[in-house]
Amino acid sequence: MKKLRPFTFVVLVFVLGLIAVIVLGPKLFIGSGFGKISGQLNNVENSKYTSNIIGAPVRGKLFAGIIDKNVAVSDYAGNLSLEEESPVSFDRKIIKTGAISLEVISIEKAMAAVKEATNKAGGFIGSSSVEEQPQDAKYGSIVVRIPQTAFDGALSTLKKIGRVTKENVAGEDVTEEYVDIESRLRNLKREEARFLDVLDMAKSVKDILAVEEQLGRVRGEIETSEGRQKYLDNRIALATITIDMYEKASVASATPKLWGIADTLKKALRAFLETFRTILFALIWIAVFSPLIILIYLLSIISRRYRAKKAKKQ
Repeated sequence: MKKLRPFTFVVLVFVLGLIAVIVLGPKLFIGSGFGKISGQLNNVENSKYTSNIIGAPVRGKLFAGIIDKNVAVSDYAGNLSLEEESPVSFDRKIIKTGAISLEVISIEKAMAAVKEATNKAGGFIGSSSVEEQPQDAKYGSIVVRIPQTAFDGALSTLKKIGRVTKENVAGEDVTEEYVDIESRLRNLKREEARFLDVLDMAKSVKDILAVEEQLGRVRGEIETSEGRQKYLDNRIALATITIDMYEKASVASATPKLWGIADTLKKALRAFLETFRTILFALIWIAVFSPLIILIYLLSIISRRYRAKKAKKQ
């Protein structure tokens, strides 16, 4: 058997070593930590939550500058892990609203009856208003908030206060929006927790400011989502009923007036009083300014006499 030349031997050893590195490298040289983080990063990239959970720092390679060289790589893999959630069942989220128009005999009594019915149902008055209408009639509007469980019973009680001329009941299903908010809040809070972990690892002022900027953005989105969720919770828990009421026209006002003599006399008397008031105001103004008018009149007389005497002398 021929002896291998030194150059051929070196090439053969290099090729065998390269094969060994390719086959056994992850276990012999890099260790289990690198394999773990590689698998976690692949899971994160394939996850539907990647854009929300990892955020801008990963896309900007901020982790590369923050990771401490003295800390095992496997410690960072845990921060990037993302567990798949099991589907959560939700009850239907319905916002109930109602609106009725009532013809009543007395607005004041009807308002009192509405308030009493609302208190019995465990609700409260949101707003109310009363205004005068032509022919001494009144119009009133009141908005009440009723627990959703007592909505049907309270609406039936309110309809008994007067004659119902219009009724409208509606239910808005906000289940999909509510579920979306819940899911978004969970993802945002996970993202916040990961940024806090990264903030603890940050070494330079630049990295700290960059992470804090992302934390501010995430926390702002959390506050917005929580505010919307609280608003929906309030609308779902308390139904809204709007009651419009107007007084029934009296027989006297409904009867047509044949001659209208009384109205004509009232209008004539009102016109006379208005004219008398105008004349009285004019006399008051004249009395106030009369000294000045008299003074101007006297000065004009004196001035004419002086000019007349001067003309005679000439």
